[in-house]
Amino acid sequence: MKAYNFSTDWRYWEYSDQESQLQQTYSLSLSSQATRAINTGATIRYNRTERGSQRRELFTPTAYLGIRNDLFNFNLSATDTERRNSDSPNFSSRSWDANLSTTYKETSLRFYYGSSTQQDDSQPRRIDSTSDHWGFSANRLWRGINLFYDYRGSTSDDRVKESTTDTESHFLKGQYTGRWRKLSYNFGQQFSFTKTDWKGKISGGGYSEFELTISISWEPSKPANGDSLTKNQEIIIDLGTQSLDSIYFYTDGTILEPVPTTVRWDIYWSSDKSTWNLIASNISLPYRFSSTFSRGRYIKLVVKDVPSPAPILNDPEVRAYLFIYSSSYTQKSKTYRTDLSLTYALNEDISLSYYLAYDKNIPEPGNQAENTVHTLAGSWFINKYLQTQANLSQSSNKVEGQPETKITNASATIISDILETLSLSTGLTHSISEVGGAKQSSSDSLTLSTSAKLYPDLDLRWDVTYTLSHSYESDTDTTGLTSRLNIIARIRPSLTINSLYNYTRSETTGATSSQATSHNLSLDVSWRASDVLLIRAAEAVSWSDTEDKTFSSNYSLWWAVSPKVQFNLQYSGSRNGSKSDQYSTFLSWTISRYLSLKTNYSWSKSDGQTQWTWMVNLTASF
Repeated sequence: MKAYNFSTDWRYWEYSDQESQLQQTYSLSLSSQATRAINTGATIRYNRTERGSQRRELFTPTAYLGIRNDLFNFNLSATDTERRNSDSPNFSSRSWDANLSTTYKETSLRFYYGSSTQQDDSQPRRIDSTSDHWGFSANRLWRGINLFYDYRGSTSDDRVKESTTDTESHFLKGQYTGRWRKLSYNFGQQFSFTKTDWKGKISGGGYSEFELTISISWEPSKPANGDSLTKNQEIIIDLGTQSLDSIYFYTDGTILEPVPTTVRWDIYWSSDKSTWNLIASNISLPYRFSSTFSRGRYIKLVVKDVPSPAPILNDPEVRAYLFIYSSSYTQKSKTYRTDLSLTYALNEDISLSYYLAYDKNIPEPGNQAENTVHTLAGSWFINKYLQTQANLSQSSNKVEGQPETKITNASATIISDILETLSLSTGLTHSISEVGGAKQSSSDSLTLSTSAKLYPDLDLRWDVTYTLSHSYESDTDTTGLTSRLNIIARIRPSLTINSLYNYTRSETTGATSSQATSHNLSLDVSWRASDVLLIRAAEAVSWSDTEDKTFSSNYSLWWAVSPKVQFNLQYSGSRNGSKSDQYSTFLSWTISRYLSLKTNYSWSKSDGQTQWTWMVNLTASF
């Protein structure tokens, strides 16, 4: 049996303040079921993007072979990526992977091997590397214990930096789950070991850069490809227990395009991602620390200023390096983790549970770290009028050479379903944060919640929270009160009105004093006029001690003109001393089973400045 699919997609954008953009995508997929046990296939994909004088082409052919029978499963795949750019280096990447899985005497086995090469054509080259990876894993259920082992190895050769990196890792995990009378238990133990050997050439500065393994998170969210780098964007780097000497940022991670030095940054460090300490302000990247950094686990990069036009992001990447002053370097890491979960049901209404999580990381070189979490919880369902829950937990983090951080939480909740149409709940929480045995802060909160069905089509939800917190560092007390009232009225099946009022008040006394109050009131109306027409309208007003009233409006109309045509019209605006308005329309037309058309237009005006965007998208699939 043979099958094929061909699809193409054209998209065109016009902007009021930017050059127009045209994007074309073509894809051809072929597959063949040679026998019941053998299948093969290939995909050829071509993408071309043009904006003004800039042009980017991406050509990606892939092929695969699959063999499946009663003895084993075998998969072989290969991919070639060719990227051509008019204003940056061209890039080529080729890779292949083989995967074999089978079962022997109730043990699931998997073997794999792969290889890849990457290269650009810049002079001198930014990228020129080859790498190979291989591995083996086994999984078996033995006497009720689920055993899993995984081995991975890799070697890479970076001809730009004239270095070779060899890595091997082992991972072993055992888990046992069972039940004895009224006691349910789950125990897990795991161990991992990683070793990295690096050999390279010392640069003219007397050192070489060893790339660290890090994790990255963006705040408020990671930008999509094609987005611009914007002011106040944040990048948080988790170093674990590693030390750091330099940081690089690339707007295009594929070809390692460095961020312009005209982009300015602030750099902070933290041990807990709550308290941040400034390292440097208004600097450019790459950034070199004055001495090897090892004070905290987290680094935060904050965009302070960007030029116009702002850099465009395409798979942005952050890299962190440690300086190596010899031609070889070895890094090792051992990690132990224990998990224990116990649940005891005294009867159908009362249960107790305990949870323990402990992990220990021993890096060489580096600082040893331990994390421990204890949680004790209980619940008692007395009757529908009185249901209780209690929880006590403590977490601690200890890093060699740094003070221990400890957080203790205690909470209790009472829930009462007084009537079928009325439910009440009360919650009390107390928490203490300590560093090095000294209290840093404490917090108490009381929450009251009411949920009522006033009429069959009228629901009410009211939540009130009172908090009291104390900072031992600044010797200040902060009290807070929040109230949230939500009323939903279903006038008829097709018409719903949702009203919401939020009130917040906070006051700080002590070494420093402040007070703030804010209000937010909104009304949302949804009307399904017919099976093909939906109209929504929302109005909101917010105000506070320090800000004038802000009025916000949102209106939308969705209309299914026909089974093949859908239309949408939207408006949003705000008023707070300045005016902001935005209109947008969207049209979708399924011309035939093979052809579809989509287009949208948006127009906005803010502080007297107008912008507009128009996009048309034509897709064909056979």
